[in-house]
Amino acid sequence: MKVAWWEWSPPSVVYNGDGCVGLRRFFLHEASVERFYGFENRRKVFPIHSSYKFVSLVFLKGESEIDNFEAAFMRHDLEELQSTARYRDVGPAAICEEPAPWVVNMRRAEIEALSPETSAFLEYRGAMDQEIVQKMHEGRPTLGSDEPGSWHARMITDFAHLQIYNSNRDKDLWTDPTSRRLYAPNWVLPRSPSDFGETIERMRECGFWPVFEGKHIDQFLVGIKPVRWWLSVEQTERKYGRPPRSERILVFRKTAMNTNERTCIAAVLPPYSAATEKLTGLIAQNVDPERAAVALNSLPFDWALRLRVAGTDVSLTYFRPMPVPPSETVSCLPAISTGICWKNSIQHITDDHDLWPDLWAANRTVAEAYGLGPSDFEHMLSTFPVFARKRPAFHAYLHARLAVWHEEAGGARVTLSYAAHEAATRLPRVAEKEPESDDEEPG
Repeated sequence: MKVAWWEWSPPSVVYNGDGCVGLRRFFLHEASVERFYGFENRRKVFPIHSSYKFVSLVFLKGESEIDNFEAAFMRHDLEELQSTARYRDVGPAAICEEPAPWVVNMRRAEIEALSPETSAFLEYRGAMDQEIVQKMHEGRPTLGSDEPGSWHARMITDFAHLQIYNSNRDKDLWTDPTSRRLYAPNWVLPRSPSDFGETIERMRECGFWPVFEGKHIDQFLVGIKPVRWWLSVEQTERKYGRPPRSERILVFRKTAMNTNERTCIAAVLPPYSAATEKLTGLIAQNVDPERAAVALNSLPFDWALRLRVAGTDVSLTYFRPMPVPPSETVSCLPAISTGICWKNSIQHITDDHDLWPDLWAANRTVAEAYGLGPSDFEHMLSTFPVFARKRPAFHAYLHARLAVWHEEAGGARVTLSYAAHEAATRLPRVAEKEPESDDEEPG
């Protein structure tokens, strides 16, 4: 029996959402997929949010001996369903048909090797994506593995009741039990200092730690928004039988989309800090948190993560199968310390121009640790249009450094002038739209 299926809600759930693992295994082992064509709703085919994705799927029920099928992702034009081929002139009168450049060949063994827990289909935009992912995985551990060279990492959420707490279930931890008022410096402290750094120190001395939410961090930055909650250490110990973990912790935003400026946003919270469920903690036994943040915030890691992310929730099932450079390699990465916004007065790490050489060195070093070259990095960089539009000067700087890397590799490239590059990267806002905050979801 042949089945045709149009799926559009929730976004991407059929091919990489956590809720359809069983369905994907059915497609891979008990059916033959004849068409798998994914669209993004930018042209408002359906009256839903433009960031939602839907799939035209045709499959034949029954076990198949065929190990592969062709697929396309993030397309916009329904007319492509009429023909997924393009034509190439190979001689004076000869025309040869070949697959469209955005169509990729998906193999069952590859899907299960790259996503062993969920059989997720990675959102390849073309064959080069597939080739780069294979390079990144080859001979390298994943975040969730314990093989030689792994980080021996564990990821903690609010269910661990360790350093991350739930903003609803644990609201009592930052609320005075008698007055039901939220703890605040202006009534906990006899005098509220004008300097926020001093306010934090005085509050800690009184047993109250700042609670950081997703919107409080950006890459390598903490405190981009005012702190509104203060965790009572005494009430936490009373509720869970232990005080909160006091060490520094690497965290990443849980709410993000693969069409945002950046998807993986990581920072190291200072000691004696707590966080809400909008942040996920990562404790790596074999890797320093600051150098681990360098790897997670790199364009190569972010690019590969974006191929996995469905919807607005960066869940642990997306992180665990992510390839990472071996721990001994990460330990040699250039360190970039997480900045404190109330000390350095910047809202984005690229606002500090003195850090640009360090950011480039970190990105190139991580790319090389993945076995990637300048052409691979150039391809990755081209897939971040919102980043290009929002950070035109830094984006142009990366291109300038990339041109030097190409020359070192024996393949020089022509680099646009800053003005020309800035004009070229002013993309229409309809091309990609991101939530205004980490709490906003499409639709």
